[in-house]
Amino acid sequence: MSYLTTEQKKKRRGAYFSCESCKKEFYLYPCYLRRKNGSKARFCSMKCYDKSGKNNPFYGKKHSNDSLRKIREHPNRKIFGKNEDNPNFLRYGEEYGFKGSRIEWWKRKLLKESGKCKNCGLTNKILLNLHHRDRDRSNNTKENLELLCWNCHALHHWEEKTGPYHYRQRL
Repeated sequence: MSYLTTEQKKKRRGAYFSCESCKKEFYLYPCYLRRKNGSKARFCSMKCYDKSGKNNPFYGKKHSNDSLRKIREHPNRKIFGKNEDNPNFLRYGEEYGFKGSRIEWWKRKLLKESGKCKNCGLTNKILLNLHHRDRDRSNNTKENLELLCWNCHALHHWEEKTGPYHYRQRL
């Protein structure tokens, strides 16, 4: 459904495309067309692009055996084995699992194990965050991490004069 007349459309310098998902006509400005893949636009919005299930135009389609073989044999494909063959396993041990040493992974793990603030015992998961005991953010080992609520975390840094309070003088 276009609000422009055909004569108004002719004056525009961009181009009109049809969405692969909803078949709706959409307009691309000239700046988008000048981009590398601008003329290959296929969807009118992220909502149409992100459709899942039978609404997705790629639903049910699979890679051919030849394309799967090419993907597996590509020299730039990173291949990590399990357990001892995985370099992350050697570095972090079994605590690492296969998820990584990212902060989010450790927070989820500690929430499953204890699920409460170490100081006050607050159990609201939204208010809990990770605290590094040695103040080194790159040291993400289990021994260095603990769950604290926002209040206890701020009080801890206030007492130690670290973090956002490192510049304040002691009273």
